[in-house]
Amino acid sequence: MKIEWNRKYTTIAIYAIIVILVGLLSAVFLFRFSEIALKLKEITAVLLPFTIAILVAVLLNPLLNLIENKLLGGIKKRSTKRKLGILITYALVLAMVGWGVWYIIPRTLESIMSIYNAIPSYLEEIGGLLAMVMEKFPGGVLPAELVDMLEEAAQSVYQWLRGVLPTVMVGITRITSGLLNFLVGIILSVYLLYEKELFFAQGKRLSTPSCPSVRPTWRFPLCVMAATKSAVSSPARCWILSSSAFCASLAW
Repeated sequence: MKIEWNRKYTTIAIYAIIVILVGLLSAVFLFRFSEIALKLKEITAVLLPFTIAILVAVLLNPLLNLIENKLLGGIKKRSTKRKLGILITYALVLAMVGWGVWYIIPRTLESIMSIYNAIPSYLEEIGGLLAMVMEKFPGGVLPAELVDMLEEAAQSVYQWLRGVLPTVMVGITRITSGLLNFLVGIILSVYLLYEKELFFAQGKRLSTPSCPSVRPTWRFPLCVMAATKSAVSSPARCWILSSSAFCASLAW
């Protein structure tokens, strides 16, 4: 039996299937929002170093081009020029960051020391206040109501400290993890800048042939989607995605 395909009804059927799939995906998203959010959080944490690398590489790429064209224009060998350019670029950035840290840290330490030096005066004021309170009660015996109030206040302070300490530990862990991700991102950004022509060619090959009439401003999302599609079965899909996004952002 030969099936005669009707273009009109085939199009309607395809649209109906798309609507059904979108509805099913929306239902799954609504009923399993917490699980999906947790998975997205895990994926975001894994891709954070690559995101940092892409952002750093995009920000430093104009400076690298300027150094290579103006300062190192006389060097003919590409690898030597690129290595020196990256070295000078990161040295300049490190110098600017170091200057900012050198400017901020002394003032922060000065503020901390001023608070530390003021602690004895605060303790003296508290001691004087307690002495005045004790003078108003003969024999130094406090009323039971006041003792209960002080015990409740001490218990509240203790509970507050118990809540603060885990928060501080979580904050320290997050700061350490953030610094580690930033360091990994910096290392990856060096590689992205060193091989930026290769990544740019890959991104252009993934985005332009399939959509040759696409405006340059739209190649960034298309390049990322194409890289994701082509890297489903690749063990280096994170690298392909990040490098393609980097090179597409340069074209963007």
